[in-house]
Amino acid sequence: MTKGFTNHNTHDMQFINCPKYKMHICVEQTDIGELVFGSDVPRYEIIWHIHGESNPRGRTMDLLNLVVPDPKMPMTIPENTYKAVMEIYGIALKKEFNKYAKSKGWNEIK
Repeated sequence: MTKGFTNHNTHDMQFINCPKYKMHICVEQTDIGELVFGSDVPRYEIIWHIHGESNPRGRTMDLLNLVVPDPKMPMTIPENTYKAVMEIYGIALKKEFNKYAKSKGWNEIK
């Protein structure tokens, strides 16, 4: 299943159930990137709620680290959360990455 993004400013979170990973996830594009001086890299809020737990968890990640993470750098989200995000939102994230890459003159990914 591929899902699009909600806008962080709308507060209209849409959690997707991921039974395979025993969690619900939501990915929202956020404007928090404007707070990082000189950065135009799109940023996303990754919010996940593990089945059976009381509170959801969340992290902000930029598009580059979501789509093409550096294997030498630790992920800011758990591996199973990353896998769930890519399974549900991977196609949409790659499309966004390719638009960004094209604007920078970089190679696109498949």
